[in-house]
Amino acid sequence: MLFRSAALVLAAMVLLAAVPVPATAATPAAPHAPLGTNLAGIASWSTETPFVDAFHTARPWISNRTGEPWGEGGPLDLTPEGWVASLAPGQRADTVLLDGGGYPEGRYTIRWKGTGTIGFTIDPPKIVAEGDHRIVVVPDVRNGLWLSVTETDPADPVREIEVLLPGFGDLAEPPLFLPRFLDQLAGFGVLRFMDWMRTNDPEVGSGALGRARMDDATWMIRGVPMEAIGALAGRLDADPWITIPHAATDAQARALLVALDGALEPGRRIWIEWSNETWNPAFPQAAYAIEQGTALDLSDDPFQAGLFYHARRATELFAIATDAIGRDRYVGVLAAQSANPWTGEQVATFEGAAAHADVLAIAPYIDGFGDPATAATIRELTVRQLLRRMRRVVEGPLRTSTEENRSVATANGLDLVAYEGGQHLVGVLGAENDARLTALFTDANRAAGMARLYRRYLRMWSGASGGGLLVHYLDVSDYGKWGSWGARETQLQGLWQAPKARALRRWMANAPG
Repeated sequence: MLFRSAALVLAAMVLLAAVPVPATAATPAAPHAPLGTNLAGIASWSTETPFVDAFHTARPWISNRTGEPWGEGGPLDLTPEGWVASLAPGQRADTVLLDGGGYPEGRYTIRWKGTGTIGFTIDPPKIVAEGDHRIVVVPDVRNGLWLSVTETDPADPVREIEVLLPGFGDLAEPPLFLPRFLDQLAGFGVLRFMDWMRTNDPEVGSGALGRARMDDATWMIRGVPMEAIGALAGRLDADPWITIPHAATDAQARALLVALDGALEPGRRIWIEWSNETWNPAFPQAAYAIEQGTALDLSDDPFQAGLFYHARRATELFAIATDAIGRDRYVGVLAAQSANPWTGEQVATFEGAAAHADVLAIAPYIDGFGDPATAATIRELTVRQLLRRMRRVVEGPLRTSTEENRSVATANGLDLVAYEGGQHLVGVLGAENDARLTALFTDANRAAGMARLYRRYLRMWSGASGGGLLVHYLDVSDYGKWGSWGARETQLQGLWQAPKARALRRWMANAPG
């Protein structure tokens, strides 16, 4: 039976892990799949610490005014780059940095250009040195750094603020990326920038905010510029995987591709995907795909119409890429739902889309443990029991769905890859508020047994997929009710503290050649 409704597709996302599944032996001599990783979204509260200049991850300015409630200071006058151009009497602009838990303790150097005054509001840091357009502070990184612009000259506004991490304050031209961040990403062949590009953000996805640029005050609003993405890929000798905003015009898509191509070293290829999970009703792009597909009368079924529109728009983007940067410069990605191979078949076969692409991408998560129907049972398990059930999913339904997706890919001349993957221990549909369930999930992600499960998972994927690329989700993020996605919980976490990161490193170290 064809899954032709969003409701059924959502149901297919849940693997019934509570039902025992007979384990099968790992495929002998399976191909060794290469690994990539997704990067965490840019935010002041992120525990990923990519940049030497922490202002790249600052929150948008908050307008405040003397005598008024917090955040009600009236409209802010900003420059096109996002710096404070002028202030009304009694008004100030505040922002927050360093509140994610991934920043090192020590002396931070604040530098800026322009005429005005920079100060601190909540939890002011210890000031150890002041000079011309320069303040050295020791903040409490557990509480963040609250920075304010209290005065600015409209003719020469305060701008180009830098908040340099310890050890970099005396450099006239500090590096863009933190060395520790680079070291922890070394070895991954592909970096997926879906969250760096804020692909799931409705405003970014609509194209209304325009392309992120290097001189943007913060990269938390429009995402990370293509130039920085290309620079990171070059430093790590990795291919960048980008997700074109769902409503981007042809001209906007071309501009993104040209900018990234210009920043990328010869020999590297750009993985091009239209948006992210356009089949998933949790994201605005799913509604957009259905709207466009229905308007074009691609199918009488709205869900199928959305899949068909995905195929058509992806094919159009590949044509733009071929013209703009050359066919040998990119990998064309068609994406589908892992738990429902029918979606991949629909996308690949519509209007011959597969002939213009290179890979079919799915997200083979170890899933099925966090929905309300199973949460009451799962929450009573020990960590060991939970990991055992996850192993059964890996060797049972997940292996089966991966093999089915591989058949779809092979039949259409495509390689099977994973745009995301790994564990998927998170409560959904209200179960995320179950504190006991969340504690079990976080404990499981910290357990040594998770590393063993990951090795088994990677062997399964390599055999069932034919050794296709798997891009793990996620490199660094803190754990809690919304998931335990990170291979590391913070950028400061050592490998010995991070079982998922250890397993991924071991896998890459044992790769042939």
